[in-house]
Amino acid sequence: MAIVFLPLNGIGLGHLSRCFALASQLRELGERPVIFAQGDYPPEKSDLIPGLRVGAIYQMWWPARRRLGRQIAAYARRTTPAVVIDDTHPAKIDLPDDIHRVLLLRPIVFDQLPRLRDRHGRKFRRVFIADHPDSPTWPFTEEQTRRISTWPGWECIGPIFNRPTESGIEIGRASCRERV
Repeated sequence: MAIVFLPLNGIGLGHLSRCFALASQLRELGERPVIFAQGDYPPEKSDLIPGLRVGAIYQMWWPARRRLGRQIAAYARRTTPAVVIDDTHPAKIDLPDDIHRVLLLRPIVFDQLPRLRDRHGRKFRRVFIADHPDSPTWPFTEEQTRRISTWPGWECIGPIFNRPTESGIEIGRASCRERV
């Protein structure tokens, strides 16, 4: 299946890492994911999961967003069902109704979840929270967890994380040295 991931990379909250980890698992299952990164897409990742840099969609003028939406839909439609996965920030892009949009959501402040559901609920067929109530990183109370469990189409799949590579560790160290 040609699953398109659409992470917003470069703001330091793990969007690309989450998508890459999930795409890697899907690839092991025989799927053919691709990443349309809104920001940098490191060459070493392209060797494992094909991807390209498309620019930050929220900064694009509407004709460019419309063109990109058509390109993404065309790629996703290579198989059925056509699937596009946004990470945490719903991309300001219109896709046809035959595209199954999924939101991969890092755990955010609980008060934002109902607003996200109400504002974008019809756009996404599923919302996957990239964590789990049994995980030590789960940030929500029992009452909040119960409320989330009543929302149709919302499911926990995680925790999702990427193990650091040697090159990634070195890049992080170099970045820290530059800041000092």
